[in-house]
Amino acid sequence: LPDPSAGLALLARTGLLGEILPEVDPSTVERRGPSIGTLDPDPALRLAALLHGLDLDTARERLWALRSSNERSRQILEVLDAVGELATGAVDDAPSLRRWAARAGPQRDRARALVEAVVPDGATLATRSRELEDQLGEDLSDLAVPLSGAEVMAVLGIGEGPEVGEALAFLHARRLERGPMTAAGAEQQLRAWWSERRSGG
Repeated sequence: LPDPSAGLALLARTGLLGEILPEVDPSTVERRGPSIGTLDPDPALRLAALLHGLDLDTARERLWALRSSNERSRQILEVLDAVGELATGAVDDAPSLRRWAARAGPQRDRARALVEAVVPDGATLATRSRELEDQLGEDLSDLAVPLSGAEVMAVLGIGEGPEVGEALAFLHARRLERGPMTAAGAEQQLRAWWSERRSGG
């Protein structure tokens, strides 16, 4: 439906909503209905708007009970997770934006739309994150580090083991904190990290 608010209000007032979404407060849905109507007619986004406010485990259980497909459930849970961080105002500089984008993945636009629709001062929060992204000029859909596990092993002269995962985690954290890195820059930082780690620093 282009605007589902009337239908949501009817479900809330008649008690039928409790049969579908028993964990959700009907008054919240009725109040939120007009805002949900401003969202694109995207089933995943609109259902995420209805479930917003529930913890992720509860939302996951409700989606399972509704027989939501695995793909749609995954999308909705990713949106809700991304909304939780953005709605707190914690996305306020380049590193926090990159960390948020890494978690939100392809759900960034859906999360921003949901924050704008249902979170107090959400338009300001979503706009701030968009402006930060524009200022960065980075492709936040690709936050990978420029070295593979095999390349890490070659640079450090080590074999397979937990150190490879630790090295990749270090590089990923640096990528999110400082921005894009070249393969040569990653190797330099990796060697410095490895030297400090081995010396016990």
